[in-house]
Order: sequence, then C-alpha cells, then structure tokens
Amino acid sequence: MPPGGGRRGTGGRGATRARGADRALAGGQGHGPQEEGIRDRRLHTLPPGGDGHPRGRPSRGSALEVRGEAGRGLRYEQVEGRRAVLEALRGNRTGFELILAEGLRPAEILEEITALARRRKVPVTVLPRREVDRLAVSDSHQGVILRVEPYRYATFRQVRQALEEKEDPLVVLLDGITDPRNLGSIARTCEAGGVDALVLPRSRSAPVTPVVFHASAGAVENLPVATVPNLVSVMRELKKLGIWVVGADSRAQESCFRTDLTGPLAVVLGSEGEGLHRLVRENCDILVKIPMLGKVGSLNVSVAAGIILYEVLRQRGAV
Repeated sequence: MPPGGGRRGTGGRGATRARGADRALAGGQGHGPQEEGIRDRRLHTLPPGGDGHPRGRPSRGSALEVRGEAGRGLRYEQVEGRRAVLEALRGNRTGFELILAEGLRPAEILEEITALARRRKVPVTVLPRREVDRLAVSDSHQGVILRVEPYRYATFRQVRQALEEKEDPLVVLLDGITDPRNLGSIARTCEAGGVDALVLPRSRSAPVTPVVFHASAGAVENLPVATVPNLVSVMRELKKLGIWVVGADSRAQESCFRTDLTGPLAVVLGSEGEGLHRLVRENCDILVKIPMLGKVGSLNVSVAAGIILYEVLRQRGAV
C-alpha cells in the first residue's frame, strides 16, 4: 500500500582539576571528592579549530575540528540550551564533550542531561560562567553546551522506503526556506505533528546547523531530514507512491480548511517573500491558502506550517 571518539579539542594541560558536579549544579563552595567523569577546568588561550576560527568561539552554523589522540581531526558541532542538549544526548550522534557552567541551580532536566552523558561516556567539563559565555555561539545556551559530531541527514532513498511502509504518510517539502530559525521552528512543528520526513533542496535552503537545532529544541534529532538536488523530481517520485502533493500558496483559490487533506499527503511550503517557485507550484496537485482576514498579506512560514499541518491532523481525526 502506498505510504502515501576523539578527545576534546579545547586542551587544558594546565587546567585545574575539580570541584565536581555539585558545584556546577548548585554553586557550592565545598571541596569534596570529584564526581566521576566530571572535571573543573579553566580555559584561557585556545588553539584554533580546523576551519580557522578560534576553537573557543565557533562561527555560527559551522562544524569545528577537534583533535584526537593520534592528531586525527574530528569534526563537531555545538548544541546549546538544555532542551536541545537533552534531545541530542537522546539521539544517535557521538558526543565529544558536555560543558556546564558553574553555579547552575539544581533542576530535573540538568540531572537527566548529566545522567545521559555519563551513560554515554561523554566527558563532562565544568567551567566558570564567563568562559561558557565565551564558548557559546548563542546567547540562550542556559549554561549548557554539548559538542557532537555533525548532523546526519537521511537519504531520499531511506525516506522513500520509510514512506512505502506507511498507510497514510505525511511528508513536508520546503522550497527556498533560508532562515535557519524558520527551518528549526518548522522542524519542531513537524516532529510534534508526527510528520514522517522533512525534505529540503540542497540549494536555496538553510542547512541543519546548530542554530536550526536550537530553534527546533532538538526536534531534528528525531525527524528524518533529507536534502535533494531537485525538489520537483522528488515531488514526481512521491506521486508515483500515491502521495497527493499540496502546495501552500497565498494566491490559491482553495482554503486549506475546505480542502480534503486526508490520505497520503505531501505539503510543500515556500518562503514568505517568493512563495513557491514556478516549477514547484506547477507540479503540485492542488494549491491551498490560509484565509487572511486582516490587512497583512501573509503569515510567517513556520506559523503557516503549524496551521496547515494541524488541519491535516484534525481532518485525520488525530487531534
């Protein structure tokens, strides 16, 4: 039926050992025994990463290089924020280092993060808050940073095989979404709504970067994301599987609330500025719009994605 690792790259030979997790999570001043797997380290001058950026301050969206024991370079990305770090630790990517700021107040999510790190044998480092601020890419790291291997994309072949096994598959295709925060928000909505896969073009699209990961609250770790050279070709392949391709277009005649969105479905979303590109629009089976009752002409694409996807779920009786 149609479906519709290496050691840490921030050296620290002169690093001071140790006051442990208790200080990290509660700000205590005691000098008790160091908790296993957690070390307190001071970082000052850091060697440059493999891409020319100081290892202590990665460029936004970049994968940096960490040196292994034999000098072999290992690429990594930096995930920041408690929820995003937790989801990354729950995923399948190899973690190289968990960095915690000193003085974090005890919280259940922090306990879960450190427990998962120990279970997965990810080294845990405690640093002064100012050092964590310096290492962070974003301002919303919440005192928690995880360095992991770069994001693993799914292949379209894998996505197609998974869709063939679904009775009523639901897949989302993005055309020209270049804002990483929009991509992250859409991915979060897709994962929350049970979407089976997210497909991006290799050009004219934001890649999955740490910024996207943070904006998705780690949802991309649990959602197959594939990049493809040609979105139109993918749309034609999906049609061969019996999947109805619906494009969101503000100029459409049909409302998404009055269109049958049940059955195997692919939803195609374009950017706010350009909308769907001509060939993409022409290869949709139907175009739908979200009725606009005010003076603005369009919604943010991540908001539009949420409205349309949850209308699909409503019609399917899932909500």
